[in-house]
Amino acid sequence: PSVATELTHHAGVDHWKLESGASVVVYNASPDTRFPVTAALSTDDSATFIAVRNIDDECTRDKDIPCDYSYPSIMQHSDGTIWVTYTYNHEAIGWAHFNEAWLAEAIE
Repeated sequence: PSVATELTHHAGVDHWKLESGASVVVYNASPDTRFPVTAALSTDDSATFIAVRNIDDECTRDKDIPCDYSYPSIMQHSDGTIWVTYTYNHEAIGWAHFNEAWLAEAIE
């Protein structure tokens, strides 16, 4: 079942349960735009998120045209690498890869 979280988002969200047992959610962290693409790490079955990092927060468009990074999708490769794809300004597919340790560096 779906449950509310403290994460602010405006568009599509995807979730993946990692081999370690932790969960990662990818989403747009803005309450009113589809930028940036952000990942959040949870170690308690997504009840709380202990680390949040932007995956792509660089907008290369003209300042009068907002960036639109939407419909994120996430999976974990057998080597532990986390892969994220998303629509990049409705023109291409953006992608990023990182590991759980990189995401955990954001723990406050």
